[in-house]
Amino acid sequence: MNFFANLLKKPAGTRTRGTTKRYSEWKWPVAIILTIVYLAIGSDLKAQQSWGMDAILVLQRFRSGPTDMIMWLCGLVGFELLFVVVPALIWWGRPKLQFVGLTLFVGVSYAITFVSVGQLIFHENRPMVDNILIERWRTPELGYSFPSGHAWATTFCWLFFVFRWQRDRFLPYLGAVLVVLTSLSRIYFGRHYPHDEIAGACAGGVMFIVRKCFTVF
Repeated sequence: MNFFANLLKKPAGTRTRGTTKRYSEWKWPVAIILTIVYLAIGSDLKAQQSWGMDAILVLQRFRSGPTDMIMWLCGLVGFELLFVVVPALIWWGRPKLQFVGLTLFVGVSYAITFVSVGQLIFHENRPMVDNILIERWRTPELGYSFPSGHAWATTFCWLFFVFRWQRDRFLPYLGAVLVVLTSLSRIYFGRHYPHDEIAGACAGGVMFIVRKCFTVF
């Protein structure tokens, strides 16, 4: 895959002047829109929970051993694998890979921190706690539901990959699929409502846009 080969290549020059100009023009309007969506969802969580619970119960009609394993693998590849990949990149020893690893480490760290603060502020119970009809898988997760840390961190990381290696045409599609599947797996298992995933993805997009505020970027 071109993406993995490009990890060792210098990304300079992959962003043309036109691309940079367009990015500068739309990044802040997009950040404002995503922030408004996030706050709008958070302002009335009860209204979102009704349709969100229906969506979860519809997805759970397809529960089976093989389907559970597929959805678990989607969440694993989209999020948990980051905790293996990021340290490996930092320890690899090559400056280019270390830069990528440190960037992702800072991004995921901030995402986890902000998610924890958001969950304490909004105090939304997880769907499996509010509805006994939701079939649990393995051990239930602790903590609150809004926003989704998986969607937040996964969106940030894949946006970073896509914009760092813009010449890899396959990468945006791979990133979009993994973000969607990771979020879908969280809804499928009743760990999050759909609006938790939407808000998490919006927050991940905003954090990506303001990432240059962090010195390591």
